[in-house]
Amino acid sequence: MRTTAAIADAVKRLQREGRIVEHRPAATPVAPIAERVSEREFMAAVVALAKRLGWKHYHTTDSRKSVAGFPDLVLIRGEVLIVAELKVQNGRLAAEQLTWLEAFASAGVRTFVWRPADWAEIVKTLN
Repeated sequence: MRTTAAIADAVKRLQREGRIVEHRPAATPVAPIAERVSEREFMAAVVALAKRLGWKHYHTTDSRKSVAGFPDLVLIRGEVLIVAELKVQNGRLAAEQLTWLEAFASAGVRTFVWRPADWAEIVKTLN
């Protein structure tokens, strides 16, 4: 089992290698509204944006019977495939989530950890 520090180190390594994108560390000050958004509200906003921009999407609505750690959102449009783990502003990745993100990144899939404060970057990425 990976420790929180080991997960943080692995995310930093993947960022340096350009294999995973996390725009903003959880500790970075953000607009107050981003602090209050639930993961459910955030997911709904990202999915609505993706639909509006022509992305097909998949999200497991009840992950209790699914494989642990699978990314929250899979998006595809044309030849572009994106996987994204959505976190509340101060949420942390679990070891299983990082393992899946590493696997997708290793396969060349555009891989993200998105937080509410990343909204402008999410819009840019999905356009």
